[in-house]
Amino acid sequence: MGVGKTLRLLKSTVGVRKNHYFLFLFISLNKKLVRLGLNQRQFTPTNPIFLIGHLRSGTTFLHRLLSKSTSLYAMDLETMIFGSGPYHQFIKSIAGKKLKNISLDKVYDPKIHKTAFELPESDDIALYFQEFRGLLYWIYFLAWSNFSSTSELRESILSTVNDKKLITKQKKIYASKIKDTQRFISKSFFGIFHIEDSLKMYPDAKFIILFRDPKEVIPSTLSLEINIQRTLNDFDNQPKALQERYIKNLYQEVLLYFEKLYKVYHIEHPNLFKLNYDLLISNFEEVMHELSDFLALKDDTGLLKAIESQRKKQKQYQSAHKYSLEEFGISEAQIEQDFHFYYTLLKN
Repeated sequence: MGVGKTLRLLKSTVGVRKNHYFLFLFISLNKKLVRLGLNQRQFTPTNPIFLIGHLRSGTTFLHRLLSKSTSLYAMDLETMIFGSGPYHQFIKSIAGKKLKNISLDKVYDPKIHKTAFELPESDDIALYFQEFRGLLYWIYFLAWSNFSSTSELRESILSTVNDKKLITKQKKIYASKIKDTQRFISKSFFGIFHIEDSLKMYPDAKFIILFRDPKEVIPSTLSLEINIQRTLNDFDNQPKALQERYIKNLYQEVLLYFEKLYKVYHIEHPNLFKLNYDLLISNFEEVMHELSDFLALKDDTGLLKAIESQRKKQKQYQSAHKYSLEEFGISEAQIEQDFHFYYTLLKN
């Protein structure tokens, strides 16, 4: 869906605001300027790593930890937005230092998700800013839609995330930034829907699939996205019925995602590492050393130091992000019923 259709959707739901015009103008120009620097070469990356999971599944924690490796490249937010060509170099020449001082706390509550232009981020952000497509686009805008049925809602999600252009664009983004001999780590949410194609596209890649209890993922995701919607679409001033519709639609997105996770869990492949978030937290050091061995990073000095540093913090760590299912009108019993297929995995 292009900018015009998105504006029409907003007009019929949350209303069009001045910030929408500025945002869409920026994205339209950004798309064209970034494409000037895209590398069209044949790209054969060396042993890349793909970290995949739903929002609020621990992907940021693990991504930033692994990015401490001395042998991995992790793309930062600045590059995600502005690409890797002359356009980005121009931006850096006129605003490089200022970008590092810009706070994104008004968009992302740092208690929920701390980010900055110099920090590694998700490929989904690049697809949003450079292509105006992907899972984040659906969450930010299409989730406000008034679907006539659950099947129509699910079809809307699937048509968005199954878009083959997502993985071809993802490959071009990295081809424009790194050499074939440079190993990179990618984090994505949408990648779960392309895991079969990605295993064929990158035969020597390693894939980490993160699993986390839906009772944790759902309220944390809703808390994160509603906070973003306060800035983007004036969430708090929307009619109650519209707020509830957004929450209901986003709940269905999580459910559909976990159905795909369930299917991926049953894929047997030597390059797939299936990781339970609770196990990562409760048995951190052992799991990280097992994961390092799987990724052929067990002797990486940067990663070893990062693991040791995190180990010391782990026992004392408590998240400042507080949330509950009740504030979104969702019960544990409802999740246990809707996600019953997934909880059979946790019991095994």
